[in-house]
Amino acid sequence: MSQPRVSITNQVSLAAWVALGLAGALWISDDMDEVRLVLLGYVGVPWAVLHFGFFLFRPQWPVLWPRLHWTSAIVCLGLFGFGVIPLTNALGGDGQTVKRSVMVDRHVSVRDARIGGLGMIYRTRW
Repeated sequence: MSQPRVSITNQVSLAAWVALGLAGALWISDDMDEVRLVLLGYVGVPWAVLHFGFFLFRPQWPVLWPRLHWTSAIVCLGLFGFGVIPLTNALGGDGQTVKRSVMVDRHVSVRDARIGGLGMIYRTRW
């Protein structure tokens, strides 16, 4: 008897979530930059590479180990959700700008920032 095939829709949706999380972490700058980039760089990206890499070498692994598969998918959702939040904040904003003082090399620098749709202050990197 053959094993049931794995739905590719779940993996495509998870890959889109990972891509949005990376885009949000790289494009938007806010107060949580240091934590977010370290968490995604040292934990999130390797975890996602392992999760999607299993499909290249063992496409039936979600059927063989469903608990491991869903645990890995939930961890990816949580880790990259930390990058989707600032993206949602930036895309939902009304464009109201504020002045923000930042300490750079023992000098106070005043930068323009925006208030997003979730009420958090952010600025784009480029």
